[in-house]
Amino acid sequence: MSGSDWCTIESDPGVFTELIAKFGVKGAQVEELWGLDEESAKRLSPIYGLIFLFKWDKTLQTDISANVLDDVPDGVFFAKQTIHNACATQALLSILLNRADKLELGDTLNGFREFTASLDAETIGMALANQNEIRVAHNSFAQPEPIQIEHAKDDEEGEAFHFISYVPVNGILYEIDGLQKGPRLIDGCDDDTWFEKAKTVLQQRMASYAQKELRFTLLAVCQDLQQKYEQEKQWLSSKKAGQSMELDGNDYINNFPVEQIDDRLSELDDLIKNETNKREKWKNENIRRRHNYFPFVLSLLQRLGQRNVLKELSEKAKEKKKEKITRMEEEQKKRDEAKKTTSDDTNTSAAK
Repeated sequence: MSGSDWCTIESDPGVFTELIAKFGVKGAQVEELWGLDEESAKRLSPIYGLIFLFKWDKTLQTDISANVLDDVPDGVFFAKQTIHNACATQALLSILLNRADKLELGDTLNGFREFTASLDAETIGMALANQNEIRVAHNSFAQPEPIQIEHAKDDEEGEAFHFISYVPVNGILYEIDGLQKGPRLIDGCDDDTWFEKAKTVLQQRMASYAQKELRFTLLAVCQDLQQKYEQEKQWLSSKKAGQSMELDGNDYINNFPVEQIDDRLSELDDLIKNETNKREKWKNENIRRRHNYFPFVLSLLQRLGQRNVLKELSEKAKEKKKEKITRMEEEQKKRDEAKKTTSDDTNTSAAK
């Protein structure tokens, strides 16, 4: 693999949403899913695809590889991963470029999509490695590293986490993993059933780790929620004003009870406000991610050393840590004793 000049990216919805905007895509954002329930899917609808982050385990790849296609079907964007740290961006692009009919991609991604349309997966991966606009957007999240730490070979070959995508294309649900030879065919689907089918596959994937690994992240690429709520507000306000309107295919608005419009408009105002606050929070968090705190920390340590208080503060910190550990051990001991008491009471009752 090439691409040592591509940085690693944090699996955070604020990071991915800003990355989408830097690509030039409009009307989309990324949200973290804490569950695969129907209510979560409905809240974010329409969802264009899912990004799954998991710990890569070579021993679990055999069954998965059995369903991988040798040839990439017509109309499916698939790129082999030829860049070490780009799997986050590739997972995101696999959704955006496969749902081009639903999204406003912008010049950069439309141009890349057209340029790679006739190329094989390996060549597309190499083309991505050399796509300057995408690489610059990706590397805008590089964190300052004023101190270079050399890692031993064993460390570099340790835990590896990987991003893959689930996306419906032309009536079929695919798993897109750039480390495979082609897309993995999951099942036939439509806009109403693909999420449920992806849910089944994701549950099977997570269950395969059998308690060995609990660190998973699931992100949904969906419509820009603020725009979605503002559009709904506009439609309902027009309906409330008595303006004659019928929206093709939008039974939700067409059948919405007039007497409930005021309550829904109030809810939408709160939702729009929440989205505005969330975007501001994401913006500030991304600024902090890029900021180089090293000069501040170094200056602080120097000042503390000059005032001869560094050792004292260090000792206080150690004491606080010891107190915290002691407190946690005592709390755990109390919980264990409570469980033992409950178990003894249960056994006594059963004996009677």
